[in-house]
Amino acid sequence: MRKKKAFTLLELMVTVIIVSILASVGFVSYLKTVERTHQREAEGMLQLIAAAEKMYELDNNVYTSCDNTADCNAVLDLDISGKYWNYRVHVNGSQFCAQAVHSKGGRSVSFHIDESLSEPVSGGCSY
Repeated sequence: MRKKKAFTLLELMVTVIIVSILASVGFVSYLKTVERTHQREAEGMLQLIAAAEKMYELDNNVYTSCDNTADCNAVLDLDISGKYWNYRVHVNGSQFCAQAVHSKGGRSVSFHIDESLSEPVSGGCSY
């Protein structure tokens, strides 16, 4: 009589555990990549808002403020998606600060840019 070769239960469990560990590492890496992509999107949109604010100021001699993404799109004649971030602009005299805010898992993440910055930085506006 010939013996059939087969996997033992222990070999099968070890294989499943190894595949699970690899999948969890890959999933965490994927989530970090998605988050980094969303942050880059916010930074790009803030640069666009800053450029639109500067053009608005050239035409009207003042900066304009907006409380949410829809207001910013209307006032600055933009087409920014508010799917992941809420964009707003605060004006303080002759200065503006554009901010992108995203709430995730009970914590708030934000970036901002103002008339003196060429690149967005993390954190909120100082005024």
